[in-house]
Amino acid sequence: MKTPLTIIMPMAGRSGRFQGTHQGSKYYLSTLGMPMYHWALLSLPHNKAHRIITISLEKDREIATISRNRLPEQIRDKVEVFFIPDVLPGPAKTVSVVLSSIDRDSEIIVSHADQYLDWYASHFIEYICREKPDGCIPIVPMDVDDWGYVVVDIKTGEVARVSEKVKTSYYATCGVYYFRNKEVLSEALEDEFRHFDRIKSEYYIGTAFNYMIGRSLRVLPYYLNRVVSMNTPDDFRNAIPFLSMLKDNMWLPER
Repeated sequence: MKTPLTIIMPMAGRSGRFQGTHQGSKYYLSTLGMPMYHWALLSLPHNKAHRIITISLEKDREIATISRNRLPEQIRDKVEVFFIPDVLPGPAKTVSVVLSSIDRDSEIIVSHADQYLDWYASHFIEYICREKPDGCIPIVPMDVDDWGYVVVDIKTGEVARVSEKVKTSYYATCGVYYFRNKEVLSEALEDEFRHFDRIKSEYYIGTAFNYMIGRSLRVLPYYLNRVVSMNTPDDFRNAIPFLSMLKDNMWLPER
C-alpha cells in the first residue's frame, strides 16, 4: 500500500449479551489463552498497518493495558489504546472520537473485535490496491437475523445498499470495513449523524456506506466463505472448536 493504513477497533460497548456469563467487557474474555480481541486482530492485515487503535472504556484501563502487552511484539508496538469514559451510542460514534488523531490520507479499516475472519488478509489488500475503491465491505453467505446485510447491484457488482439488523439479502457483513481515507469516512459519518440514522438508538459503521453511495462513491464487496463470530455466548461456544484447531496446528498465518 502506498499510503499509511490505520486499523481501528472499537471495544467500548456494553457487552450486554455476556452479562451473567462474564464480568467486564467481552473483548478481554480469555479465549484459548488469548483475549477475544487478539483473535480478531490476528485475522486482520496487521502487518500492513502503521497504526492500530483500540478504543476501550476507562473502567477497563488495567486489563486493556495488560492484554496489549501480551500481543506479539511486532503487533504490540503498533497498538495504541484510547480510553473513553462512558459507552457511546454505537460503534460509529465510538470510532468518530479518534478520527482527529489520524492522518488525513491514511487508509482505514474499522473492525469489530468479536470475530475471526477465515481468509487471507493479504489477498484483501491486493484486491484493494488493484481495484482502488472508495470503500469495501467483506461479506459472507448468511441466513440468520440480527446481522448487517449487503445488497449488491448485479449489473455493476458494486454495493447498492447496507442494512443493519434487517435481512435484505443472503450476504452479511463481517464486521470489517475499509475506507479509502479519513475524509471519506468522516464525511459519511457526519451525514449519518446529521440524519440521526440510528438503529435501536445506535449508530453503525455499515450505515455510513449508504451515504458514500449517495455521493456516487464506489463501494465494492469482497466475498468470503466463512467468518467465525464470537458476538454472543452461543457464538463464542460454537467458535471454540475452530479456533482450537487453528491453535493446535499453529495455523496463525502472517497477515
